[in-house]
Amino acid sequence: MSEPHVKVNTVLDNRVFDVPYSPSTTAEDICVYVCKQLGISPITRHLFALRITGKQNFLRPSSLFTEKYTQFDLRIRFKVPIVHKLRKIDERTYDYYFHQARTDVLENKIPDIVYEKYRRELVGLGITDMYRVMLEKDIPRETVENEYKKYIPKEVLKRHSFFIKKPIHDTLGKLQKSVHDAKYVKAEYLKQLDIIAPEYLSEVYKAVTDEDGAVCSVFIKTTPNHPTEPGIKYCMESKKEQWIQVCTIEELGFISIRDEDGTVEISRKNGIPFYLKFSNLQTMFSFISLLDGYYRLTCKWTFNICKDVPTPSLQKLYSMKCHGPVGGEFSYAKLEEKRSNRPGCFIIRESAVKYNDYYIDVCTKDSLKPKTYKLERISGDEFIFNDDLTRYKSIPQLVAAYNDPNGAIFLQECLPPSEYDTSPLLLCQSDNLPGDSVTDTSAVNNLMPSAPMCINCKNLQVFKGLEYLGDIAKTESWIRCQSWTSNSPHAIPATIIDDNFPEHSRKKAKNYCRNPTKDPNGPWCYSMSLDLKYDTCGIPLCSVTDCKITGPGMEYAGDYKKGLSDRKCLKWNKDRSKVKDKGEYVSYDKFKKTRFPEGDVSKAKKYCRNPNGDVGGPWCFVENEDTDEIEKEYCDIPFCQISDCEVFTRNTPNYTHFTDFNNTLSQFSFGVKLWDSDAYSNANATLTLSVVALPVTGQEMRDLGTGLEIFLSNKGSALTFGNKDTPEYEDTPGILKSTSFTMFTLSWTAPFITLSYEGQIKPIFLAEYRTKKNLLGERKNKFDFYSAQGTKVMWTFPFCMDDFGCDVQTTTGPQWQQFWPLRSSEVGQELSFQLRAFHSAYLLFVPSPAVDYPSVKFMLQHDNQMSRITVNVNKNSEVVVKELELPAILDYWNWHEFSIAFFADTMQFYWTKSEGTNMIFEIQHVLFKNVLWFSPSSNSIAHWTFFCVPPEVSKPPAPLLPECALNREEGDYKGTQDVTSEGMACLPWSSTKMVPEEGNDFPENSSLKAWNYCRDPSQEKRGTYCYTFNRYKTIEKSYCHLRKCKSEDCKMAGSGNDYVGTLSTTRSNRSCEYWFSNATVHPVEQQYLSETLYADLFLNYTENHCRNPARDMGGSWCYTNDADVDKDMCNVRDCDRPEENIIILGGATAGRKIYILPQWKITGLEFGIKQWNPDVTEGIQFNFYPRQGNNKFELVMAANGNEKMFLYYKNNIIKQKTLIHLIGSGKWTDFWLLMRKGEISIGFKGVPNSFFEYISDEVFDPMFLSFGTVEGNPIGFFLQSDQCYTENVTSSDFTKTMPIGLWSTTQNPIYRNFSLLIRGDGIVVLPLMTLPSILLPYNLKIDPRKKEISISHDNNVLERHPVNEGVFTHDKWSHFLISFNENYLNVTKENQTVFMFYSMKPLLFYWFSFGVEAGWAIWSVNCEELDLDGPPRDGGWSAWSPWHCTVKCGGGEGFRTRNCTNPKPNIWGRLCPGSHKATGICNDFVCGDVSPTTLEKIRGRLQTHQFSFVVNEGKSLVLENDHEMLKIIVKESPDAYYEWTLNGVFIHPEENRVVHQGDDLVVRNVDVGDSGVYVCMLYRVNKKRVVLKVISVAVVSEDYTIKTRATRSTTISCKSVVLGYIYSDLSLKLYLNDEVYKDFGTTMLAAVNSEFFDNLNMSHTGDWKCVVEQKDLKLSWVTNYLRMEVKKAPNFYTNLMEDNLTRPLFGWLSTEENVFYALVAIVVFVVISVVLFLIMYFKFCQKKDGSRGITMTYRSMWKITKGKKIEVAMKVLKQEVCEKYSKEFLELAGQYAYLQSSAIVRLFGITLSSNVSLVLEYFRLGPLDEYLQDNKGLMKKVDLIEAASNLATALWHLKENGIVHGNIRCRKLMVSVHDENSFTVKLTDPGIHISYASKE
Repeated sequence: MSEPHVKVNTVLDNRVFDVPYSPSTTAEDICVYVCKQLGISPITRHLFALRITGKQNFLRPSSLFTEKYTQFDLRIRFKVPIVHKLRKIDERTYDYYFHQARTDVLENKIPDIVYEKYRRELVGLGITDMYRVMLEKDIPRETVENEYKKYIPKEVLKRHSFFIKKPIHDTLGKLQKSVHDAKYVKAEYLKQLDIIAPEYLSEVYKAVTDEDGAVCSVFIKTTPNHPTEPGIKYCMESKKEQWIQVCTIEELGFISIRDEDGTVEISRKNGIPFYLKFSNLQTMFSFISLLDGYYRLTCKWTFNICKDVPTPSLQKLYSMKCHGPVGGEFSYAKLEEKRSNRPGCFIIRESAVKYNDYYIDVCTKDSLKPKTYKLERISGDEFIFNDDLTRYKSIPQLVAAYNDPNGAIFLQECLPPSEYDTSPLLLCQSDNLPGDSVTDTSAVNNLMPSAPMCINCKNLQVFKGLEYLGDIAKTESWIRCQSWTSNSPHAIPATIIDDNFPEHSRKKAKNYCRNPTKDPNGPWCYSMSLDLKYDTCGIPLCSVTDCKITGPGMEYAGDYKKGLSDRKCLKWNKDRSKVKDKGEYVSYDKFKKTRFPEGDVSKAKKYCRNPNGDVGGPWCFVENEDTDEIEKEYCDIPFCQISDCEVFTRNTPNYTHFTDFNNTLSQFSFGVKLWDSDAYSNANATLTLSVVALPVTGQEMRDLGTGLEIFLSNKGSALTFGNKDTPEYEDTPGILKSTSFTMFTLSWTAPFITLSYEGQIKPIFLAEYRTKKNLLGERKNKFDFYSAQGTKVMWTFPFCMDDFGCDVQTTTGPQWQQFWPLRSSEVGQELSFQLRAFHSAYLLFVPSPAVDYPSVKFMLQHDNQMSRITVNVNKNSEVVVKELELPAILDYWNWHEFSIAFFADTMQFYWTKSEGTNMIFEIQHVLFKNVLWFSPSSNSIAHWTFFCVPPEVSKPPAPLLPECALNREEGDYKGTQDVTSEGMACLPWSSTKMVPEEGNDFPENSSLKAWNYCRDPSQEKRGTYCYTFNRYKTIEKSYCHLRKCKSEDCKMAGSGNDYVGTLSTTRSNRSCEYWFSNATVHPVEQQYLSETLYADLFLNYTENHCRNPARDMGGSWCYTNDADVDKDMCNVRDCDRPEENIIILGGATAGRKIYILPQWKITGLEFGIKQWNPDVTEGIQFNFYPRQGNNKFELVMAANGNEKMFLYYKNNIIKQKTLIHLIGSGKWTDFWLLMRKGEISIGFKGVPNSFFEYISDEVFDPMFLSFGTVEGNPIGFFLQSDQCYTENVTSSDFTKTMPIGLWSTTQNPIYRNFSLLIRGDGIVVLPLMTLPSILLPYNLKIDPRKKEISISHDNNVLERHPVNEGVFTHDKWSHFLISFNENYLNVTKENQTVFMFYSMKPLLFYWFSFGVEAGWAIWSVNCEELDLDGPPRDGGWSAWSPWHCTVKCGGGEGFRTRNCTNPKPNIWGRLCPGSHKATGICNDFVCGDVSPTTLEKIRGRLQTHQFSFVVNEGKSLVLENDHEMLKIIVKESPDAYYEWTLNGVFIHPEENRVVHQGDDLVVRNVDVGDSGVYVCMLYRVNKKRVVLKVISVAVVSEDYTIKTRATRSTTISCKSVVLGYIYSDLSLKLYLNDEVYKDFGTTMLAAVNSEFFDNLNMSHTGDWKCVVEQKDLKLSWVTNYLRMEVKKAPNFYTNLMEDNLTRPLFGWLSTEENVFYALVAIVVFVVISVVLFLIMYFKFCQKKDGSRGITMTYRSMWKITKGKKIEVAMKVLKQEVCEKYSKEFLELAGQYAYLQSSAIVRLFGITLSSNVSLVLEYFRLGPLDEYLQDNKGLMKKVDLIEAASNLATALWHLKENGIVHGNIRCRKLMVSVHDENSFTVKLTDPGIHISYASKE
């Protein structure tokens, strides 16, 4: 027998589930089964229940099935408070809720929705649903409209079936223009439903109850989420409108059922039960299960409120000690809180994703955090744990298996679920979000009594209590306070003055507790006890729930516990040693209890608080789950008092933010409130009224006479600037408070202004302001702007709510002066704004207006600069998140609409244009979660509106007279432009104090009339100008560059048939004839006599003005008074685009292929389109061709009446889109078109995202492009001059009409020539035209086949010339120049005339076209030739340009560019990789220093300029400095200075010889010592040196510089070393008599600076010079010039005569013979003397090897063993000093005894005979000094290097042993070995006369 089944109906696609059941199957089991099939998560499936089909009763979860009911509906029964949050939890459940609600609306099953009341809303819901289906299923609008009955509620169709189609059609059309997705539309549907049916899903049951002893029939309703009366309520059957509340869900105690009569008892927490009785059990259990379900989902998830209605799944979880799907975060926190992560403790929880899966979170020994393992139920009660394949029958069996404390997994104690757990499963629990707005009036009235609105500020302490005005006069220890004016018993310091008190008087403060020192512990006082000097008073902090009173909100005591990023707060009751705060790590000790409004840290729990008084507002600690770091984060806590039009202000150096207001007012009210109570004593607020918006201070405003400044503070208030007299401050203590707004009324009647408290007659002050000879007097009582500043001050103004409309904000500087809160949306924060600006506009986003960081900065930049989004965690941590180029984003003369949305960590930026809203970018960053406030600013003037549409009066005037310029001189301008071309605001001409004397050029008093408008009072004829503040706050003259006038001097329609101007001369300067006059040379043709062909109101207005009744595509024309010229074209140009860049398209694309340039594949082809004839709608078609083959893509724009866009491939539509009015009439629409391999996309210029794209994996690489019109009607096609293209033509159709001056960058009324590049084999025809549509052209034909050129007109050949050498060929370019005047036409090829034509009639050509009659031709006009023949050549980047920076020094932002021209890619090559623009920090050098640009110029000049002089000895020389660079340096860095050096040595002036002459150096009477390299060294302010100029000087001596003899040696120094420190890769050549003697090549000059000559000969005689070269830079210097004479080889006699030592003795002997005789005499004398000396020496001295000081050294033999002896040296202490130095001698021996180094003389031992001696190694070669003298000729450089290495080794060994030698000299080095391969020396001891130190 088969199992019985039940049918379960669902709303998702109306699916029906056939579910089998058994006797034990419960209703919850069926629910779980169906939810699982639908993909509902285990978390949200508890919202569902089964309802009996066709009835209102639901089954309780434990219900069993019978055959009575077999069909049920699966419904979401329990409603969550905020529906959109359901989407975050489970998208599938949210979708089910939507479809359930939609079905109920369609079926009219929602009782609250009454047709008569909500018929419009019902239609709106239906249309919204239709739009949702269009988006979700991508169904065309027409299809949805045809099936409208599926979406419109039945009741509406029943009553309006015939009248519903049109509203549906119109509304869907509007909705299509918006840019939303299906999710958004769903959310809006549910939001609207919630408004009209707030009690949706509430259930009403009929029952009886006991009312005053009588049994009454009642209806009982459950609405847990009602805004004012949530919970359970009932009404009498007889009084259905009077509902009485029973209790809320949270106030339920328990529910029981009496067995005897079935009465239901509802126990409430107030102790009073409520009884009900139902007609049947089914209804009773349905009602009880409703309350039980809401209680579980609101209060206690693990608790059934009625034991008779259990939840089966909950009972299973209890048996397993298992939690529900609570998530790991809850589990980890519970383990830490309850068991401190003790090993062996664990929690079992359900999976939040998969049914029948569980997780066990276990605390382990080796991990600080619990570890998670998977537990899977496989059948019944069998489980598989982790990777263990064992099947466990129960949880206890599993625990027993893992009960080993030493095991990897240790399960000991399971933490069961508790009804007191704060579970994340409480889906129906109200968040009580402070930011939720209450719009229902009754709801507000009900909430008001419980809100903390009635606060006695006098008895209130806010944080430090600076505003405390209470009368408590006792300390915390209950001791009476001392008077603040008394010095007994304790002296009060003189620093405590009246201004430190809130009363501004010590006397008035009496002995009350106050806080004049801003003690963070709050109010205090000096005590009357001698034992206690002072103490705090213990005044508690104000405690407010649900909101905050002050900005810092230290008084907030609510239960909100999430940071701005939606992360949960951590507890306050512990120290935090490492907290990340604004990018830095800080530590927080546990806060004192007095810092919390509860007075207890533990009661603060995890709630948002502000215990440290952070000015940003309440905050808490949160955990970063990715890094496990603790972070500090602000919370979103609202103000208790929320006023309209609130704005937060800061004090800035200038007023840079102004708001316009109705200048007809003569008074208004406003409010002021301090953000921070700490600022109470010193805070101020200033409000200015002004007639112009200028970036000025109050003093500058006074000097300019443009405004008034009202100053407010608790010390005094006054009219400070603009006052006619000296300001008189009125005492105003307590005028600024942090606890509430102080409301004021400001009124004025020139010349008086009054400030008073709102509602009071007595003014705070009355002042008279200046009105004489200034703009204030000129405007009388009218002010146009106000601006507010303050020391963290909140303001409220009435203007955003008045009838004047939207407030326009004007920013004039980069300061962040004013802040507004972002608006909350369903998913986050949003800002919508409109903007018009010149060059820049900035937005700053912060979590609190009182803090600078963290922040997000959005910089919108115009033209060449990059727009950028940066985030700053602190001052030094700016990170660029996004950078993109938006060239058309800003426009001062048009409002642009934008919006920014923040949700989670995502930021979206939208730009709304006439074609629709386009997303510009979407980026992500964690800081986006934290923004709540924004502030605008700009470098130049910018106008903003926020959340509203700019009023008409704020729109800039059109460029019509007088608001435009007719010519470049702009001399007669009378308009109201008051900004320069740089966007700087003009100063008033009437301000003689600040504006130079040009103001006097105005006629008397007219400077006031000129206001601050652009004018040319001095009649310079260079354009209008004004005076402005530049960015450095200095006044400078700036030109305005007015807009050029439109309308009468230009045409909006391409054909010009809208032109109604008065131009009556043609381009050829011929006069026009009257259109409707009988006396004319050329009568008007009949077809032009209709008045409908003219734009003038009356025909007589046309006179002889240029018009276009023929609709000629060339534009306006007229009949001329020249008999030879019938019609001629007028110079009426397009209002917006130069004619030289406009091509008129008028036909198909066949036979024309344009080569796609490399940059079009990277950045796209930028073009503009305009409907040329406004009477005709036309589309445009682009064809894309591969290099080979005929398969093409066809892109058609504005098809089907300018509504459709199609993409064809192989004649099949592969994509289409509806885009209405894509191409405009009378205005240009700009696009970009990207075509590259596998991709075709198109978008609006300035918007980086495409609106139509096709991307395919199919390999298609477009190489050619063609464009034309669809129907053959004309369309204007605009291209910039750098988009000049080359085209391959095989068609004779002339589908493009081009101006003669095509691609010219200058505009001329008439052009006389154009250049043409042609190659190919076809016959080229060039129609030359006057009026393209109505006059026949002259056809110039170039025929390469016949080798001739001809011209024809009206099919008559007028001239034909042969070209013998040929016209053009197919394999190379031929260059033609076609030039003409009114009588001649001339064609030259390669500068040779090949054709000339003379005409009797004037030749007037303004347009031309191009076609090929047979064959093919490639051509371009006025372009560079395209490289079609060479191999592919990829592009290369040029050098970077200088930085374009926002500041001159101190660090700014800017950009630099480069070009892809090094080399330029050819048509087959690739474009340069990377961006052509780089942005970043620039000019980040200290102000006053030399700029990097100047340093780069200096380096450049050093690399391109050389200065080298060769001068004769005795001459004078002027070394000129770099005067050009010095001028720049003096301007940039006045404190920089320079000095001259010669060969690296500073030059000191020598009187009358070396002197400074200005910046130059003069050397008189130069000699060879002046040769070398002179360097001018610049010293910057940071003491860094820069080489400014390099000059080499070589002095040529009159006599020989060097005189020597052959075989001798000498050295020539080049004096070039300094150059090697300045330049790299230098080479050196040594010249002898102008021939290269030696080429050192590229080398280091320091190594070859000197050349040593070892063996000179007489050929070395001559002129020597050193030449240094830098070959790459092509620089060379002569650094020294020497003249050398080499005589014959020297002999003994010449040496004696020339040697410096013997020259005094022998130099006077003139001949070698005389020297010989003198020597004989001397030798005889010396021999006799030596003999006598030897005799004496051998007689009296014994032979020793050496003696020095107190020791003697002997050579000796040491007998080591028998028959073995070695030669040693014995160092013996002399007898006479033996006793004195024996100790030191032995210490010396002790130090050297154990040294083991081959570089140190070895000590063999000591002898202790009568004389102590050291036995040492013996060295036959002796000490180094003697050896060098005796063997000088044998020594090599390498020998000396090896000796030095030996010495270094010895000294290192001594250092390692802590010995300082102290007596290093050559005599202490003994030569050990000297042969061809080695030269070894060893270091001996220093002797005992050196005082040896320890290791120190």
